[in-house]
Amino acid sequence: MATSALNRLIPAPGTLYRMAGFNIGAGAVGTGITALVSGSLAPGYALGYIMGVVNLVWLYIVAKRAMGRSAELAGRMVARNYYTRFLLTAVILILLISKGIMEPWPIVAGLSTAIFVSIGAMVLSIKAEEE
Repeated sequence: MATSALNRLIPAPGTLYRMAGFNIGAGAVGTGITALVSGSLAPGYALGYIMGVVNLVWLYIVAKRAMGRSAELAGRMVARNYYTRFLLTAVILILLISKGIMEPWPIVAGLSTAIFVSIGAMVLSIKAEEE
């Protein structure tokens, strides 16, 4: 029973491919719309979107590795990677924004959109696999 519960937590390859497809499409559409609104904001949106996707992939890899470990080791591993990921993302954002390389709002919009699209793609993919 425990094995089947663990298997349900790991997305099927179809789910991962759908998530990748949704993210590529949504990232391209979002960047295109941002470019139409203001061409100077499009690179920030695209960078934010890519950072959001990389963060989600990192979370997936950490969760997958932690699942086979003891609860104590998995907890330490997840916590360490959470803070490392958070610190790295914060440092990149601080450098880009404080040096005036990118505007903050397009990056935040890209990060947020990537998270919402990924969650939506997961829900739709899991629902499609259950049918």
